[in-house]
Amino acid sequence: MADTHVFVEKPFTHSLEEALEIEALVKQHPVQVQIGHVERFNPVYQALIQQVQWEDIVSIAFKRHIPLRKKVDVDIILAVMVHDLDLLLHISQQLSTSIKTLTANAVTDRHLLIPPLLDNVCVMSTLSNGILAQLSSNRSGAHHERRIQIIEKERTLNADLLNNEIEILSRQNKNTYAVDRQIIKIDQNNALREEMQGFIKAIQSGERPEINEKDGREVMALIDTIMKAIRTQRF
Repeated sequence: MADTHVFVEKPFTHSLEEALEIEALVKQHPVQVQIGHVERFNPVYQALIQQVQWEDIVSIAFKRHIPLRKKVDVDIILAVMVHDLDLLLHISQQLSTSIKTLTANAVTDRHLLIPPLLDNVCVMSTLSNGILAQLSSNRSGAHHERRIQIIEKERTLNADLLNNEIEILSRQNKNTYAVDRQIIKIDQNNALREEMQGFIKAIQSGERPEINEKDGREVMALIDTIMKAIRTQRF
């Protein structure tokens, strides 16, 4: 290894074993490693976590539906859901909790390889503090959608990552279905530029990047758990 700082596009690796190997190497060399989970730098996500009332969260749902436009050679979990898995782990960190239970199901509608590449995946998990988390990713159909919904005791927050806005619905009181609706328009920024600037700052300061090899390994460990759960359901 030439002790060179490395920016790694997501997914960090193809397997948990590879992630563990790289994490071990980083500990032996004076280098910075940043993982390209660019959605952390998405201004809609950053605004969402500023709006959340953390102590009131009941459930979290991620939807990432991207109709397939080209031939692919990678599983949807590594190609698409990986973004939301990183965000789920980041939110869990903000809540000082972790994933307690997890179930997963998947179907394939076009890739008939053995084993087939998954096209549609649903994951249901429970955090250690009781919060429910759901993730849905697919590349079938015709609808393009990237959303995060956070349900609190008295509010619902809908973050639209494609249209750069957050909808906040607040119950007027406990005796009515009536709600107050607020739309927050989010100014666009260049998330890729913000991501790279963060990497450069980490190199210059010597501080660890915001999304480092530990985060990458945790995402790959979660993917490993999901794949084992899917194999249990399918075979």
